[in-house]
Amino acid sequence: MSRIVIAGCGYVGTALGLELASEGHDVFGLRRDPSHLPAGIRPLQVDLGRRESLLVLPERVDFAVYCVAPTAGTEAAYRVAYLDGLERFLRSLKDQGEKPQRIFFASSTSV
Repeated sequence: MSRIVIAGCGYVGTALGLELASEGHDVFGLRRDPSHLPAGIRPLQVDLGRRESLLVLPERVDFAVYCVAPTAGTEAAYRVAYLDGLERFLRSLKDQGEKPQRIFFASSTSV
């Protein structure tokens, strides 16, 4: 089955991760505090606001999903989540030699 990394395992990312894991996929969930991730999702502690925390990405990523939410309703928080964080995530995948077949972007945040 596929190896899938989900950046932003909040409500949406966790639901997706559990569904994918139930189908037999190897799912990695990125969160600032991964201790709340359910069994079936491999937890990785990542703060997308800090590039150095992205050095823990798994190897052999088949698919990547980016579905983060900002930490606050400010312009700065939206920038970190949707611009800077996304750039860091994509750059880290590239720097680590990962070439996912597809990268999905989803947002449940009202903008």
